[in-house]
Amino acid sequence: MEQRFIDQLVLCERQRVQSPQNRHFVRDQLDPWIVSADDIFAPHEEVAINVHHLPSWYGAPQPNTHPMKPHKHIFFEFVYVYSGQFHSVVDSESLVLGQDQVILLNPNQVHAPYIERDSDLVLNILIKQPLIDRTFASLISRDNILFDFFYNYIYGISGASNYLMVDRTPRVDQIISSIVEEYCERRPLFEQSLIGWIINLFTELARVYSERKTNQPARPAKPGMAEIIGFIRENYATVTLSETAKTFSYSPSYLSYLIKKETGQTFKEIVRDFRIESACNFLKNTQLTLEQISEILGFQDSFYIAKVFKQRYGISPSEYRKRSRQQ
Repeated sequence: MEQRFIDQLVLCERQRVQSPQNRHFVRDQLDPWIVSADDIFAPHEEVAINVHHLPSWYGAPQPNTHPMKPHKHIFFEFVYVYSGQFHSVVDSESLVLGQDQVILLNPNQVHAPYIERDSDLVLNILIKQPLIDRTFASLISRDNILFDFFYNYIYGISGASNYLMVDRTPRVDQIISSIVEEYCERRPLFEQSLIGWIINLFTELARVYSERKTNQPARPAKPGMAEIIGFIRENYATVTLSETAKTFSYSPSYLSYLIKKETGQTFKEIVRDFRIESACNFLKNTQLTLEQISEILGFQDSFYIAKVFKQRYGISPSEYRKRSRQQ
C-alpha cells in the first residue's frame, strides 16, 4: 500500500475530528456517543474509509491506555491494522487485534477502541447496511460464517455475535490496498469499483474461513435461521411457506412460528421486503414498466406493488425512479 494514501487518510481524518463542528457534536452527545452516517459518509456514498484517531491528536501520553468514549453507529465497520496493534472493548470484552487478523463489527454495537501509539495505524472501512443487504449477503454461500454474521444482524436473530474476527492472508492485504487506492484517487466510476473490490474481500474472507473449518466439529443437522432467510432470498419471486418448510424439514406452522419468534417478521413480510428491494434495483437500472416488474417479482398486480412501495418509502415507484436517476 502506498504511503501517500495513508498520509492522505490521516490528514483528512485529523481535519475532520478537530473541526469546531465535530468538537461541538461530540461534547453534546449522550453516553454512548452515537456516530451519525452524515458525519462520516459523503452524500450518496455507501463506503467510507478513515484512520483511527492518533493519541497525539488529543495530547494523550504514549503508550496510551485510555479507550475512546464508547460509541456506536448504524453501519458495518471493518477494522484493518496497517501497523502495530488495535485495542477495543466490545461487550465488556477486551480485544487486541494485530496484523494477523481483521475484525468486522455489527451496526449499533457499542465499542470503545484505542491505539497505544501514533505508529499504530488502523484503517476503518465503513459500509452502510443497505449495500450489505442488497449486494454482498446474496453473493455469499449460506454455509459460511460471513453469511450468518450478516443475516443474523439484519434480521435481528437472537444470540447473534456482535463482531467477527477472521485470519488475514496476503490476498486480503492486496485487496485492502486496492480498496484504499480506489477510495483515495476517486477516479471515474470509483464507487462501482469499490463495491467490486469489497465483494472480492468478503469472498477471500469466506474462503479463509472455509479452509480453516476443516478440523472443526460438524455443523448441527438443523439449519440456522440465517440459512432459512438465505433460501427465501434466493427464491423470493416464487417461494412459498410450504416449500420452505419442506426444504428444511419443518412443518409450515412451526416454521412460521420460528421465523416470527427469531426475526420479529412474518414469512410474508420477509418475502415482501425482498421483492420490494429487488423492485428498487429494477426501477433504478432498467426501463421495465411497473406491470412488468410486478410480474417478474411475483406481486399480484402493479397496484399492490405501488401501494406497498408507497408505504415503505413514502413515494411512488415512478418518483423513486426519477430521483434515483438524478443522483
